[in-house]
Amino acid sequence: MRIAVTDPDCQAAIESLIPLSQLSQEQFLSDMALAGDLLTRIQQEASGREGLEVRTYRFCTTLSFLMIDGHLPSGRIVVEMLPYQVSPPLKPHLFVTAKNNPTWFTYFRGVCESIWADLGAQRAQD
Repeated sequence: MRIAVTDPDCQAAIESLIPLSQLSQEQFLSDMALAGDLLTRIQQEASGREGLEVRTYRFCTTLSFLMIDGHLPSGRIVVEMLPYQVSPPLKPHLFVTAKNNPTWFTYFRGVCESIWADLGAQRAQD
């Protein structure tokens, strides 16, 4: 399992994301803290097992992805968009599958893989 999330210590990324939501700064930071706590729990549960890697990014992304079986014919990707001032429950989602949406699936899988590779290169430079 690979997880990439906004670096909670990157003030510039956080400040860029807050205006995109309809949340107050306090609500946004609270949501970030809850997500961080959940990620910590996942890492603790996976401790000692192979297959979990977490990377953080220091930029503002307007898309988030959940990719399942990305290299299989049964692959699926959920793309969540973050348009300007849309509250979290109203964010638009795209559901693409390798079988039914091969062009978009390939495109979004490439975006996911590119982000992951760039974060790995960034990590190596740090």
